[in-house]
Amino acid sequence: MKIILTPINLKTSVSLNSNTIIARNDYYYEQKYFDDTYDENPLWDDTKKNQAKVGYKFAFVNQIDDKMEIFNIIGILTNDIRREHWNIDNHKDRRVLILSKKISEIKFTEYKKKVEYKERYTIRGTCLSKWNEELL
Repeated sequence: MKIILTPINLKTSVSLNSNTIIARNDYYYEQKYFDDTYDENPLWDDTKKNQAKVGYKFAFVNQIDDKMEIFNIIGILTNDIRREHWNIDNHKDRRVLILSKKISEIKFTEYKKKVEYKERYTIRGTCLSKWNEELL
């Protein structure tokens, strides 16, 4: 089993013109779909190489707060079916992942230990990674 990890930087001291700010704002928009308040599901971009598959896990990773929010990937849309406000140019060729409601939250340090990554392992962009079902 695999997981798609995407870093979310919630620090306020980031350049306002950076993709980090855009992604953070997109994350805040998607949060309303994390639970059953809305019928719609959260969406997010695939990896640069479009490696996701239905059934894989997905996680927003806040490395500063040591938190991973875990979802299932329940569908995949073509790259032309995107949220209107999504505007990171180098993501426009990425497919769009349909995520389940949030299924779990774990510590990023716990994840790294369980999949045998080094303690200093960090996420620099949306990527395909190892998963261990024992984490849930």
